Amino acid sequence: MTRLGCPGLASAEARRRFAVPTGADVGYQLCWRQQPSDKRPIKTQPSSSSATSPHHLTSRPSAPLDVAAHQEQCAFVCKTAEIGSKRFEQCRQGRYVTYSFQTMYQGSDPAPLIDNVQMFKELSGASEMQVIQQIAAGDLTGVCLAVSTWESVQAGWDGLSALYADPKVQAISATGTMTVAGRSVSKVRHQHGTCSGNYVGWTSFTGEIPNESEFSNITAIADTHGINGLRMSQAIAAGANSNARLAAFYCDSLNNWADMMDDLTSDPGFLLTVARTGFVPVRRGLALVH
Repeated sequence: MTRLGCPGLASAEARRRFAVPTGADVGYQLCWRQQPSDKRPIKTQPSSSSATSPHHLTSRPSAPLDVAAHQEQCAFVCKTAEIGSKRFEQCRQGRYVTYSFQTMYQGSDPAPLIDNVQMFKELSGASEMQVIQQIAAGDLTGVCLAVSTWESVQAGWDGLSALYADPKVQAISATGTMTVAGRSVSKVRHQHGTCSGNYVGWTSFTGEIPNESEFSNITAIADTHGINGLRMSQAIAAGANSNARLAAFYCDSLNNWADMMDDLTSDPGFLLTVARTGFVPVRRGLALVH
């Protein structure tokens, strides 16, 4: 499943009470699986009077202490805990890596696409699927994008191939109201919040993708203006547009998007990001989300 918007965790105590894994827990699990069975550390439950964490690591009591091996083991646990923390934090903040497939449609009547988007999602097995209808996007106005997200490129290829082969989908395609104008695949580089809503405001740009700290500054500004979610992606198979960058801001009000853009583009932190990454907007647009 696609990892989007995992619930926030209020405190360490709340994590213990509801058994939500911490980064250290994830690191412990990685350590446990990768160590030989006779060298695995034992996880014991401490007494309530001294417990500050749900899990403690101890040496096997029957084995003599090998200081060098113990230090190496501790270093291994700390490293895997660090990796686990990063993965867990990515999941919690909705930034776990996924892939997006886009099919561009042009034509006179997008209703067959819009009305059947849920069926398309179910038939394909996509993590999520949306029809994005451009309403203010220059020469792209009126164009529709069928956007689906997947955990891997292969999963997307297989799922969409099965979708296009389905008789119900072939019957819809035969109506000829919308024709395929292009397809592309992108890698999601950052994601925050819930990428759904009535509208999406997007910016295509050149330059480096912002780092984690810079992205956090952007999402903080977006959050204050009621933006539901933000996704930054990089095209990896898009013909002449391969390697293009896109930032998509999902919202329920166009005013929210406009106010957010006004604050973002004048924010000192964002201006530093622009200078470091070489950010240059290429085009912007607004679209309906179905």
